[in-house]
Amino acid sequence: MRVSRFVKVESIISLFVGLIGVSCVFALMNYDRALNVDYKNYESNYNNDWHQFELGFEFLADFFQFFSLSFETFFMSVLFLIAILLFFLYRKPAIMLFALPNLILSSQGFIGTQLRYSLACIIFVIVFRKFHNSRLIYILAPITSVFHFGVILGAMFAIYQKLFFGVSNGLKSKKNVFFSLAFVLGLILLKLVIEYLLVSFGYSYYVGTKYNVGRSLAGTLYLIIALFFIVLLLVSKVKIVYPELVFLSFFVVIFSIVISDFTVISGRYYKLYLLLEPFLLYAFYKQVGRYYKGVPFWLLFLVLSLSKLSTLNLTFSLNF
Repeated sequence: MRVSRFVKVESIISLFVGLIGVSCVFALMNYDRALNVDYKNYESNYNNDWHQFELGFEFLADFFQFFSLSFETFFMSVLFLIAILLFFLYRKPAIMLFALPNLILSSQGFIGTQLRYSLACIIFVIVFRKFHNSRLIYILAPITSVFHFGVILGAMFAIYQKLFFGVSNGLKSKKNVFFSLAFVLGLILLKLVIEYLLVSFGYSYYVGTKYNVGRSLAGTLYLIIALFFIVLLLVSKVKIVYPELVFLSFFVVIFSIVISDFTVISGRYYKLYLLLEPFLLYAFYKQVGRYYKGVPFWLLFLVLSLSKLSTLNLTFSLNF
């Protein structure tokens, strides 16, 4: 009986925290359309029936067009769908609380503006959490790119992890260490090849800081520090919580650091990392932060995560 009551109380708390958190984020996502740099592009595509975006996003648009609904209705519905997906992604109260700073930070510049990419990223993480142990991940992970092709590399990371890693062993396994090093070396080689091709074909402005769009140097430094904490998790002797997400974050962060010269792509995967980071904070707390020797490390990681809010620049001209 006591267990049953505890479960009910926990469910109520989860629902309450989730609804409050998602409602706050939804209000911020639903900001002044005149300040949303992608709104006009989506509106023109919808009203003119251009079908210039990915298949999954266009399928959603076609559904609303079939019923002759306005673009504003479609746009609001997509925002609402994103909010629902975030609720299910961060349904554990502690994780939702850890997620709120990142969600607030990215509510307008990312989630509420780059609708296709934010949809794709959120769906990808949900699918990965659900099917990371299943062979279905080989099919479902790439399928999430129908909302934005930008997550296809994330799908490749998921498949690489499924094929070669025993995630529960962290970096204590020689096999995991070997394939981690292979991943890094492969990325470096790929970067060198891409740089050579870009320069050879006259696209050198995409390389280095001349085309510095997507993320600042501070963002790269932040990821390097975050990588340190991820490695601490993976080498710990204590059982890892959400090991599959910790390893996925490991791949995403390394990728974003290695290709930091390609700031558009690197910046996109930094945004994917922001969605994964709450699980890292939770895992770090469960694995290390509960023990007195680990508390300083966990607090440092938490403060580091919250420090991103210093760059917060939101508009409060909201639409209701």
